[in-house]
Amino acid sequence: MKKEFFNITLKEINEKKYNIFIGISLGVLKPFTKELAKEYLDWALSKTKEKVVILIADEIAKYNYRIFSKYSEGKSYREALKEGDKYAEFFKKIIKDFSKEKQEKILILRWKDIWEENLEETFLELKKKYESNNLFKEKIISFVRLYAEKRNKNLSSEQLNYLSQYILAEIPTLLKGIEFENKKYKLLLYPTFAHSGMSDFIKKLEEGLIFQELKNELSFDKSVAIVEFHLPVIKS
Repeated sequence: MKKEFFNITLKEINEKKYNIFIGISLGVLKPFTKELAKEYLDWALSKTKEKVVILIADEIAKYNYRIFSKYSEGKSYREALKEGDKYAEFFKKIIKDFSKEKQEKILILRWKDIWEENLEETFLELKKKYESNNLFKEKIISFVRLYAEKRNKNLSSEQLNYLSQYILAEIPTLLKGIEFENKKYKLLLYPTFAHSGMSDFIKKLEEGLIFQELKNELSFDKSVAIVEFHLPVIKS
């Protein structure tokens, strides 16, 4: 399986300096087979400092349901949580196949479990930048367009603008990592269908190569280390 490293080397990964979290977006279960999920978890367990978090990004999927399924805001939120339940059950069944010792090192978390004040403040600062800086807005919109193209959807400017909130909500976890029960998770295992450019974008933000003022405004010293695992493309 192809892997790409950002903000970290394989040597540093092997030194087990960081706790690992695996970001799971809704909509990936078709290629995310039981065997593939176990492979991800085996890799993460062998490289993590103490624990591994499976982070199901359910709540922010409400933006996708609102645009792509044309649900009301209320139904979009409920559908996102219901789908999140399915993902949680999927991983619970897989974890049962691991030894008791390994099971104790794996946590399944939902978006509400990790979304705290620091991430909310970062999200609001990113929204301000999005509204005031056209170059930053264009960059965020480019990620949304790429996502829409993969779903064969042509979106209006208003729809792209609304859907950008998904990206803006995701970025704080990429810049600052997550924290749960006083443990920080700063190495992200990022399943993706193809190289979207998001990891490069985060790396350049961290290095101050683009939108340099954001680094000071958002108060982060080093962004999250990312390992992209490229998922197999399922043809319909």
